[in-house]
Amino acid sequence: MAALHPDTPAHHRGMPKASFSSDPYPVPKPSSPSPEMNRLRAAAGLAPLIEAGLREKKISAEKAAAMALFCEWALDHRLTGDPEADRLGKAVSEGLQRLEELLG
Repeated sequence: MAALHPDTPAHHRGMPKASFSSDPYPVPKPSSPSPEMNRLRAAAGLAPLIEAGLREKKISAEKAAAMALFCEWALDHRLTGDPEADRLGKAVSEGLQRLEELLG
């Protein structure tokens, strides 16, 4: 048998290939980048920015209301049954509730 180079991967030397499926901290696979998910992600990030802008008086109530309309629209057109969409939808809903309180 020919000698193998020391840098030859273990599974090429007859050893089993390493499996990482039992990773104790698996990284969740993001949902597909559909337009609906992208809008929902944007709305989830936008709601806290609108809230901060209102609190710090950096944006007007009219501008905040217009921006909140996008969040509402994204929420109305979200995908259902996707765990990430559900999580983002909840975040957007909670953010819109806080904005409604701020806008009076």
